[in-house]
Amino acid sequence: MSVEQSPMQAFSGLHWTPEEVATMMKHAMPKTADSVGAIVKSMPKYNAPTEEITEWFFYASAFLRPFLESYTEYEFLEPGFLEAMNDIGRYGHEKYGKNSYQRRRELGDRSRSSKRVTKWALFKHGVRHWIAYLLGDKHDHFGTREHNLAAVAFNVMMEYYFMEGAHDAIR
Repeated sequence: MSVEQSPMQAFSGLHWTPEEVATMMKHAMPKTADSVGAIVKSMPKYNAPTEEITEWFFYASAFLRPFLESYTEYEFLEPGFLEAMNDIGRYGHEKYGKNSYQRRRELGDRSRSSKRVTKWALFKHGVRHWIAYLLGDKHDHFGTREHNLAAVAFNVMMEYYFMEGAHDAIR
């Protein structure tokens, strides 16, 4: 916002309604930091464009802009399933720490230097969860059958990550 612009004038260039922000946040950041949730909850009741709502939206969108600019909607993917996969990833990160998939991904480490990320290990782990799902068993940590399916998909995703050349061809 330039010094000469009011929040109302600056808002006109954002092209996001509060409803659009809420929808994008729901899909892009289902479990985010409390500060993001607090910003959304602090939103004034939206009945009509007012100086109050415009000012709130301007300052909130400045905080959220990095998230919103990277927002991509995947209309063919099930948000609940992706959330369950994310649960699996978070649990693995807590369990394995510096040796977790997430940590290796953050470092750009695509090597199979750990026995846990060999093709055979990922296959066996995924199949174990698939069989548990077919037998009606619940995930040992989350207690749902859905998380067994998510664990299968997460193992397939890890294989995709560690597979040589796959990422270069797609991007």
